[in-house]
Amino acid sequence: RYLANHLAFTLSSSLLVQLRVEKRWPNPRSRPWRIVDDCGGAFTMGVIGGGVFQAIKGFRNAPVGIQHRLRGSVNAVRIRAPQIGGSFAVWGGLFSTIDCGLVRMRGKEDPWNSITSGALTGAVLAARSGPLAMVGSAMMGGILL
Repeated sequence: RYLANHLAFTLSSSLLVQLRVEKRWPNPRSRPWRIVDDCGGAFTMGVIGGGVFQAIKGFRNAPVGIQHRLRGSVNAVRIRAPQIGGSFAVWGGLFSTIDCGLVRMRGKEDPWNSITSGALTGAVLAARSGPLAMVGSAMMGGILL
């Protein structure tokens, strides 16, 4: 009897939380945990793509001999792939944060949110390089998306 009551309470409170979240964030893609999801996906994509690229680069730049080349390839992947993945994760997290904010603020999800998010992400990530670099990166970010 206790277990049934506890299970019913847990289900009802879980359903209540879910209903509250759906009321605040009606579109599933605009919910805040999308940011974490996109950040992880971008990290994974960066690690895999960067790992392949660094494996080839490490193999080509190593001294002659298959043993040296394989070791150079593994070292390049071990050192650079996580750094590239982290850079991708920062980009993906910032893009998703801006995109979710725009969806929440505007109340609709359309291509202009992605275009604006790409432009703002490019500008923010290039802020340390000065205004000219910010404009160039914003244009590239907006055009690519």
